[in-house]
Amino acid sequence: MLKTSLDVKFTLLLLLFLVVPSLRAISRYAPYPLMTSLGLIIVFSFSYFIVLRFSLSFSTTRRIVEWKPLSYCLICIYSVCTFIIYPIADARKKIGKGSTADDAMIEPALTLFTNQGLYSPTLYDGAPISPGPGWILQNAPFAILDLYWLLSAFYITLTVALFHFLFKKYRETNLVLILLSSSLLFWELLVTGHDLIAIGFSFVFYIALTYRLSNSSSDHHLFLCMLAITVGIFATSRILFFCFPILLSAFLWKFNRRQAIQFSVISLSVTALFHGYFYTTSDHYQPLHLFSRGSTQVGSYLSMFGLIATISAFFIVYRSLQNSIESWLFSVFVCISLPLTVIAIGEFMASNYDFSLWEGANYLMPSTPILVFLMACQMCKHSDLKSAGSH
Repeated sequence: MLKTSLDVKFTLLLLLFLVVPSLRAISRYAPYPLMTSLGLIIVFSFSYFIVLRFSLSFSTTRRIVEWKPLSYCLICIYSVCTFIIYPIADARKKIGKGSTADDAMIEPALTLFTNQGLYSPTLYDGAPISPGPGWILQNAPFAILDLYWLLSAFYITLTVALFHFLFKKYRETNLVLILLSSSLLFWELLVTGHDLIAIGFSFVFYIALTYRLSNSSSDHHLFLCMLAITVGIFATSRILFFCFPILLSAFLWKFNRRQAIQFSVISLSVTALFHGYFYTTSDHYQPLHLFSRGSTQVGSYLSMFGLIATISAFFIVYRSLQNSIESWLFSVFVCISLPLTVIAIGEFMASNYDFSLWEGANYLMPSTPILVFLMACQMCKHSDLKSAGSH
């Protein structure tokens, strides 16, 4: 009964984070968007429940999920699809269509070879540049070497390999990619070169490494410093993610206070240094636009609700945080997804509840990999307990 209840909850969450944002593409391109959307929700409701409930129960499906190379095969498929479709999607800008999300990463990176400032470029549709300086510089080689189509695949591979190396979790990564592959939003962001998939997998990557740091029996100063520096750089990916180092430091505090202090000082200093330097050297620091966008699109009342809900949720999950990767994933997911979901809802309301105009659907993607990794870990853990109990 408990497993059934958990499967229902996970199914609803998958519908919210994987299917509902995908309705934007359905509304834009499907001939009968309303009927197609309802059919999609019904089909995926049953599909997700069946996958969550039975994928590890039958020998055939279990062999598929347990096949170790599956994750890398799926990543190869992502790479090939992006290699083929990304240039086509990018060419739509010539007729005034297409996403500028890739340009927001590429054009600032290309200024490194000029005397222009990092935020001097103007995107073709006038949209401001959202990615922060550390994140742009870290990923500049993809833009400079004309390999930007590999950005998402690189971070997916990095996170999958880390879970294989640290936790030997092959089934879990296979399930993660199978579930994500069911989302139209995932494919849309993947083939148009959006960096939000890379950000989502980076969240999982750094959660796993910080969890491992909290379990280290001895002081690993070099590892701590390198991890804190890279987290600080990653936290600049969006101006709103300055809270990510604070979150990891707070959770680390529960298990090792000295590590938490060192981690917070280094990571937050790196984040502040990048933002501070480029803020003072830019005529217009474009990443700040997310604050004004939030206030206009979301509104003060909904923003206040999101802030109060997030702070309250933090104290609740902090008290219940346990020293397991599942607990860390759950706690970070709650604290990251709440404000992003509020922003997504606010933008949906601002679009007059029109799915085809709902650009805020993208905000659900950064926390989605955390959720799917959590679900996959819980599924496999329950399956292992059930197998152990049957023997």
